[in-house]
Amino acid sequence: MAAGAAGLTALRALRRGGPLAGRRVLITGASGGVGSFAVQLAAAEGAEVTALSGTRRSLDLAALGATHVISSLADSEGEFDLILESVGGEVLVTALKLLSPRGHIVLLGTSSGRTAALSISSFVPHVRQTLHPFWVFGSGEAVGEDLAILLGLIADGKLDPVIGRTDTWERLPEVMTDLRERRLAGKAVLLVDGTV
Repeated sequence: MAAGAAGLTALRALRRGGPLAGRRVLITGASGGVGSFAVQLAAAEGAEVTALSGTRRSLDLAALGATHVISSLADSEGEFDLILESVGGEVLVTALKLLSPRGHIVLLGTSSGRTAALSISSFVPHVRQTLHPFWVFGSGEAVGEDLAILLGLIADGKLDPVIGRTDTWERLPEVMTDLRERRLAGKAVLLVDGTV
C-alpha cells in the first residue's frame, strides 16, 4: 500500500504544528513520498504551502496543491509557521532561520546524508520555536484510524499516492538505487507475479 509509512508520516508530522488553515507551511523534500503526501494534506487543510524540491525529480507540485514551488530556500519569502524538514545539513540550518517566532519544525530525516551544525544560538532570538524529531513508528501510536483517514481520502479522489515507478521484485536493487539517489518522485511499487 503506497499510503503506508509515507502517508502516516506526512499526516502525523503536519499535526505537530496544530491547525493549518491560513498558516504558512514549508515542506522540504516535497517530491518524495512523504513530501508529496504532505503537500496535498496541508493544502487540503487550507495552508499556504511552499514546496522545496530538488532538480532530479519531476513532479507537478502546484497540481498537488503547493502555492509556491522552489528549488532553493533562497527563493522563499517570509516566515513559516510549520516546516517539515527531511533534507538535513545546510537545508535544516537555513530552514530554521525561516521559522516564525512561535513556529514548529518537524525533523523527518536527512536525505542529503549531511549533518547540521545546530546549537542553542540557532534558536535565538525565537526561543519559543519548537523542534520535533519525528519517526512515525517510534511514536507508539496505533495506525488503524489514521490509515482509514488516508484510504478514505484516496478513495474519494482527494489524495494522490504519487507513484514514481512500478516494477517487479526482480528489479529491486535498481529501484532501491533510484529511490536512494532521489531520481523518483513519490514512491515505488513492486509487483508480485504481475500484480500489486
